[in-house]
Amino acid sequence: MDNSANPIQPDPDFLKSIQAGLRYWQSKTKRLSPEQMQWLDGRHKNLHQAIEFGLTQPGLWQDTVELLLQTFDFSESGGYWPEWIPVLEKALANAPKRKTLLHGRIQNRLGQLYRLDRRIQEAEEQHNEALALADKIASDELLLISYTCLAELKLTQKNVEQTRKFGKLGLALANAL
Repeated sequence: MDNSANPIQPDPDFLKSIQAGLRYWQSKTKRLSPEQMQWLDGRHKNLHQAIEFGLTQPGLWQDTVELLLQTFDFSESGGYWPEWIPVLEKALANAPKRKTLLHGRIQNRLGQLYRLDRRIQEAEEQHNEALALADKIASDELLLISYTCLAELKLTQKNVEQTRKFGKLGLALANAL
C-alpha cells in the first residue's frame, strides 16, 4: 500500500517529547561560555540531529529555528558552518510564514555562512532579501542586523564605499533606537 499521498503523522505525544528536547537544548545553549562551547562541541551531532528533525515538523519549526539561531555562534566559531548551511536553507524552505522577523534573521545568518563559504552572490541576495523584508514589516531590529551584515560583506569584498554606507546606516539607526 502506497502511503506517499497520505504520510503517517507523528503521534502528538512524540512531538511533545521532541519539543521538550528542543527546549532542553535551548536551556543548555542560552549563554554560550567557553566551557559550554566545549561541552557542546562533544555533543554537536546530537544538537544537529535534534534541529534536523525539528525542521521536518511544522509545529516545531519556531522552537527549532530559535535554537538554530541561538547556537549560530557555536556553529560558526566551532567550524561547523559548512554542515549548517543546508540546515539554514532547510529552515527557510520549511518556514510556515515568510514575512516575519524570524525568517529575516535566518536569511541574514545564512548570508553570513555563505560569505564564509565564499558564496558572495548568494550571501548578498540573502542580506538584500532580509533588508527588503525589514522595510516591509517595519522592523528596526531586522534592518539594523541587515545593515551590519551588508557592511561586513562589503568589507570582505574590500568595497570601502559600500562598507561605509551600510555602516553609517546601521550606526544612525542604532543611535536613533
